Amino acid sequence: MATEELQARIKKVVSEFLGVLNTRNRDIVARRFGLKSGRRETLESIGSSYSITRERVRQIEESSLKQIREQLSRFRDSIKPFITMVLARLNEGKGIMKESALFEIFSGASKPSPANASLVFILTLDNEIKRHAEDDEFETFWSVSEQRAKEFVDSVAVVKNAFTKAGAPVSESAGLELYKKSGATLKDHTVFASILTISKEIGKNVFGDVGLTEWAEIRPRGVRDKSYLVLKREGKPKHFREI
Repeated sequence: MATEELQARIKKVVSEFLGVLNTRNRDIVARRFGLKSGRRETLESIGSSYSITRERVRQIEESSLKQIREQLSRFRDSIKPFITMVLARLNEGKGIMKESALFEIFSGASKPSPANASLVFILTLDNEIKRHAEDDEFETFWSVSEQRAKEFVDSVAVVKNAFTKAGAPVSESAGLELYKKSGATLKDHTVFASILTISKEIGKNVFGDVGLTEWAEIRPRGVRDKSYLVLKREGKPKHFREI
């Protein structure tokens, strides 16, 4: 967890980075990364406040980051502790970590905040550690390299196929064994844990069973699915109040 001293340090470093920009560009970058509120603002909302197009905002953001990166060598010692910390945590997870989990370690809060936004900003500028934004298949996650991210994505695809062949949820320990025998490139219990939290297609239910999230036993869609899951688990009739 980041101490108050560490959070104060990252705030100071970010302020120094932004100091190389003019007032408008500094504001645009701060709002795009959520450095003040923790919440990223869209190109459209920022463009509207400045009466410029979203494309112009994107260009300003891009040129501003380039301007800051040109000065990055001046701040290398200042950002090194943050890069080192994140790399250490990623390596514990075999090079992969869900963004919210990284936030929890850094600031004690998994949700967006100015401190977490500042960390993302620094990591983005350094560009050594790769961020993979949320999409239809994955939650936002970080990796030590593009190659490790590809290995992770490929491993998820292999594991998904293994669960599809299994045809039904299994216990987490059985799921781990299935994963190890699946032919996935990455084979480690920490990677399997990451798959369950990062993949939107493979997950764990409240009883600890794992499988495809499209299965009602893993992600119940309503009261009927939830009731079925409880009754299947109990193996005997139950009153609605008990369910």
